[in-house]
Amino acid sequence: MAEIFYDLTKPQPQMNYRWVQPPQIAYFVTTVDKQGNVNSTPVTLGTCVSTDMTQESHGNYFLTFSLGCVDLPTIPARDAHRNLQELPECVVSYIGKHLIRESQVACCPLPRGISEIEVAGMTELPSKHVRPPGIRECGINIEATVVHAIPLGEFYYFYICRVLGVSVDEVLLERDAQSRLHAGIWELDPLFETSILAEDGHPPRLYFSRLDRKSVIRMPERIGPQRNWVGTFIEWMEDEVRKGTITSAEYERIMALHKTWSENPDPASNGRVKSQLTEFLRNLVDKK
Repeated sequence: MAEIFYDLTKPQPQMNYRWVQPPQIAYFVTTVDKQGNVNSTPVTLGTCVSTDMTQESHGNYFLTFSLGCVDLPTIPARDAHRNLQELPECVVSYIGKHLIRESQVACCPLPRGISEIEVAGMTELPSKHVRPPGIRECGINIEATVVHAIPLGEFYYFYICRVLGVSVDEVLLERDAQSRLHAGIWELDPLFETSILAEDGHPPRLYFSRLDRKSVIRMPERIGPQRNWVGTFIEWMEDEVRKGTITSAEYERIMALHKTWSENPDPASNGRVKSQLTEFLRNLVDKK
């Protein structure tokens, strides 16, 4: 099968940019300007990039998103970007299927200073740590402060925000407690931006999609460590001995290869060890 290569060091107007940008979860970023006017901008270019996974965590969570900062012929600069330059605080509110109409209204080019929350018929939720409000109907509202704002290319600013607090609707908390997955935002039935298309003579419109609950697949226990996810390489190999997948002699051999490769991970001078280690692991997973 042949591949088509798009050299992005040169203009590629024929390439569908969705080969780079996948469907991404949708949310509002709510900000205020220096006069106190509220803006709620629908955003999909971003995600959570750092999450404490231990029981002793104390709130080290970070969100990122990108906002257009330049007026383009079809898309003006985001008011959220202008507001964050004045007051670097925001609330991120995930958009569930029940708010598809409200999100469409919020996409409309309202005059600067006019609140999308009010026009769409939603309700402000007072915040605890930041000046911008959340949106009560969203059910999940994440208060955050900007720690870094970085220009990207010609048209975007990239924001890194530290989470200060999260407000979650009790109904969603109950659903999550009863779920075997405990996937949090999953219980909202969140929307994902899939594409922007103009079809059959109609003007361009945003297309949303949802997560398919019937498609959830659990990684089989026969692959990877048994005691932890993801665990360490040594734990993984120890568990394979316990399962009887490899012998003690094979374990000692692989540990020797692992040690040798870790001390010199240079494929030029230590390529033989790399090949042996790779072949062993390929054979191991092929047994599964």
